[in-house]
Amino acid sequence: KISKEAVVSTQSTGGHVGRYRAESIHYNDKILVFGGGNPAAFGDMSDIPVFCTRTNTWSEIKSPSERAPCGRIAHSCNRVGDKVLVIGGQVTKETWMEVHGVRHFVPNTDATSDIWVFDLPTSTWFELPQTLPLEIFFHSGAVGSDGDLYLFGGSRYCQWKDRNGNPRKITKRINKLFKLQMQLPSLLESAWEVLFEHYGHLDQEDFLEMGVPEFLVRRSFVPTIR
Repeated sequence: KISKEAVVSTQSTGGHVGRYRAESIHYNDKILVFGGGNPAAFGDMSDIPVFCTRTNTWSEIKSPSERAPCGRIAHSCNRVGDKVLVIGGQVTKETWMEVHGVRHFVPNTDATSDIWVFDLPTSTWFELPQTLPLEIFFHSGAVGSDGDLYLFGGSRYCQWKDRNGNPRKITKRINKLFKLQMQLPSLLESAWEVLFEHYGHLDQEDFLEMGVPEFLVRRSFVPTIR
């Protein structure tokens, strides 16, 4: 139970512009804030606000990378070792729209499926060649006990055109689960994955009789609630 006295407002110096839908991670004695936005703009990922929990002061990391993720909100942000993975989210893209026969160049909020990695020791960014199968935002990410990164849920945009031919979109909730393999699996894990892929129709007892370790079998079946 958290008492009222345990929740306090921290007085700090050197604060940054207010933002919402930002994500943060903890590294050593610092909290790094990635992305977020306000009605005027989305936060620049080249400049990362940093809060030191030891001194209660703000500073900023300016990445030396020539390329960095575009500003975004509603993305996932997870630390895996000394790397931070920033995935998906809502971004601003510019597009053309025709109004009363006149074409206008306007900013447009859209989703993305890109995967960016921030290296904490060097403060550098690099983009992975892989992308998610869907452009998503408002999803959640967590690192599993196997060291891999799992992403679940969120929203995506569905496109359609109005009677004037202008692109429109609606938001749709999704319940898909994505797994990002962060390291090479052991031979045991690889063998179990292949076995389960080909014989997944068998029940738990069949696998146990084959000699498959119990911890592999139990974690791959959803318990039956009676």
